[in-house]
Amino acid sequence: MKKILAVLCTLFMLAACHNAGRQKYYTFESAQADFEATITAADSAAVKAATDEIMSLLQAGQLDDALSKVYVVYEDVLYRPADESLVNLKSKFKYFPVLSYEMTQMDFQTPAINDVTYRYVFAQSPDGSDPAAIKLAFNPVKIDGEWYITFKDGNMTSRTMQQKYQKNPMAPAPNEVRLPEKPAAND
Repeated sequence: MKKILAVLCTLFMLAACHNAGRQKYYTFESAQADFEATITAADSAAVKAATDEIMSLLQAGQLDDALSKVYVVYEDVLYRPADESLVNLKSKFKYFPVLSYEMTQMDFQTPAINDVTYRYVFAQSPDGSDPAAIKLAFNPVKIDGEWYITFKDGNMTSRTMQQKYQKNPMAPAPNEVRLPEKPAAND
């Protein structure tokens, strides 16, 4: 009887140790709910101020200043845009200048996936009808309590997308975005 009890205790301990090492599957839906619960009015105000500043600088034709406030995310790490990307962005904003703008949406989903969209006019119509306008979407990213503004690209999910193109709620949660590691100082 003691041997059976010892075997059963050993099996229970092995099962407990085996299950203790497993992590709970964290879904996009869970990550979204957890993050949305942390968003405050201060977060909304900070993101709005940062994106409005970029739009205002673009409207004033201060492209270098505007683009100096924008980041890119590559393999879950936040970087400044490469010089080649900056040249490309400047040429786009010269061809499609910001004459006027209005924020049309602000939506928070996870630390790395958010939407702030603007509709901006880039050409007035000669007959006074609707001006030529396009949408510009930012993806604010929150890292260690600080907001960083990136441009949204076509590969990023958004609640404004058709349901079939949105991130599946049961998909794995997105990775956290992090700042690049600083090189070690020479001793």
